[in-house]
Amino acid sequence: PSLHFVLNNKIFKDNRIPPRGFANAVFTSFGGAPVGHTYADGQFWDDTLYIIPAGAASAEVTLYYQSTSKEFVEFLRDENTTDSKGQEMYNLWNNNGKCPPEIMRTSTIPLAAVQACLVNADCDDDLFCNGTEFCNTSLGVCQPGTPPDCGGECEHCDESTDNCEWCRLDLDLSAVIGTGDFALFSACFGGCYQPADICFDSNLDASADGCVGTSDFALFANCFGLACEDCAACSGPLEAASARSVGGPQPEVNPVGAKSTVLRTGYGAR
Repeated sequence: PSLHFVLNNKIFKDNRIPPRGFANAVFTSFGGAPVGHTYADGQFWDDTLYIIPAGAASAEVTLYYQSTSKEFVEFLRDENTTDSKGQEMYNLWNNNGKCPPEIMRTSTIPLAAVQACLVNADCDDDLFCNGTEFCNTSLGVCQPGTPPDCGGECEHCDESTDNCEWCRLDLDLSAVIGTGDFALFSACFGGCYQPADICFDSNLDASADGCVGTSDFALFANCFGLACEDCAACSGPLEAASARSVGGPQPEVNPVGAKSTVLRTGYGAR
């Protein structure tokens, strides 16, 4: 490898960020594809991971561009043995600031609070529906768990039972809130029930007395005629509301080595 661009017959590395509209096949066709680095079709940016020091509340990022490097100018000076043009160019470069990097863009990134950890138990929020959190010991920071896969649109994760439950409005299990459900709901309306009673499922607002009343009817009426996936109450908002009230480990703001951020650079990257 050398800076003799005209004489070079092989590219050893070219990791320059592609422009918008980049396609590997097109750039390969004219010899302009990246070498020693991979970009996906349509990618016009590059991501770089940085470790943020302890106590930092924000990160100021500055992108620079330098049009001519010191190595290239010195190469032109040293390799030109026919006249003084190489030295003259070097003198111009050396006496006029040496082509310093120019600021292309500066941005300040706020850093979110993170939860420090040493072991997996430090990350457990006691919520079944959030999945099992774990500790990334290399960074010392908690990572979210994977929520349970409840299967279809008519099922949701129930924090009170630690299980996937069928939509309580779909009483006839037809995947549509319709006349069959209304008949079952109406038969229970106005009564109060224990959990073992089949009518307890009609206590849609999860009232402590187990009674099926007007607030339950309002929830049912809002979804009447809808499929499970179109009924917001099918997603278990009552369970989600109760889950939010459960206490868990409180986050610490950016402990040592616990926070990383990604700097994205590229053509028009935001």
